[in-house]
Amino acid sequence: MPPSSGGVSMILMLNILAQFGFPSGISGSLGVHRLIESLRHAFPVRMNLGDPEFVQISKVVSDMLSPKFAKELKKTIL
Repeated sequence: MPPSSGGVSMILMLNILAQFGFPSGISGSLGVHRLIESLRHAFPVRMNLGDPEFVQISKVVSDMLSPKFAKELKKTIL
């Protein structure tokens, strides 16, 4: 059974936001922008969690939990 997409999505978002530093990197209007962008990146990735008969769930979850993967996504956020 695949994991809940909410938990791993939240971790991916937090890993992306951590790249900006706490709390200064995520405060104010720029912080709101970065939060929205992290959501914009996390939702499409979580769509890859599906039926284990057809999807390599362990690879998707591994990516979503990876700070290195989050760092690559962060590069697209200004």
